[in-house]
Amino acid sequence: LLGPHWRESPTPSPRAATMLRTLAVVGMLAAGVSAQSEQALEMGALRSAFVNEDSFQYYSVVIPPSSNAIKVKLIPSYGDPDAYLSFTTAEPDDLTATWVMDDVGAEEQVIKRDAVEFCQYEPCILHISVYGYDESEYMIGVYEASARLEIEQECAPGCKQDQIADGICQQECKVSACYDDGGDCEEQNCAPGCDEGWVGDEYCDEACFVEACQWDGGDCT
Repeated sequence: LLGPHWRESPTPSPRAATMLRTLAVVGMLAAGVSAQSEQALEMGALRSAFVNEDSFQYYSVVIPPSSNAIKVKLIPSYGDPDAYLSFTTAEPDDLTATWVMDDVGAEEQVIKRDAVEFCQYEPCILHISVYGYDESEYMIGVYEASARLEIEQECAPGCKQDQIADGICQQECKVSACYDDGGDCEEQNCAPGCDEGWVGDEYCDEACFVEACQWDGGDCT
């Protein structure tokens, strides 16, 4: 019944080609593979980046089998970036993330390997999405955490990466290689991530909605 004209693979119609692409994307998402390109992060290094308001930046980092715990560090230079973390879902959001970092200012999230949600197979890949609640400039890094959860790598003599944006001004860290101590030595802002020019500008800024900034000058009420 199969004549010679069936031996050649017919060119799929535009509609069929679209359906095949859609099925491929669905399959990738079901397998935890990103449909878009995630930027690779290097363990133990901070990356400086920018995200527009109401937009995402996506990252992934391979966790070595020897790591018993990791620390994710998110440091805003300005604005209010949030981070969503997952070992099982690429490009996680507020509905699919296992861990959420959505406080104002610098944040840390420690994840131990004995956590149920930690990846159960190799290679172990952590997916990270950074969302711009406001237009934001930030630094993001993933570190191997020791038993004391300390980061030993120095970005400058006398300044460990873990000292950046810890709320304490350290002159050794007040250099460009250490991102000016993550803003710890700045006094012009009334709160981390809040430019005083934003207070009372008739736009609600979550980073400024604190008592020190006069509750954003009433912009959020």
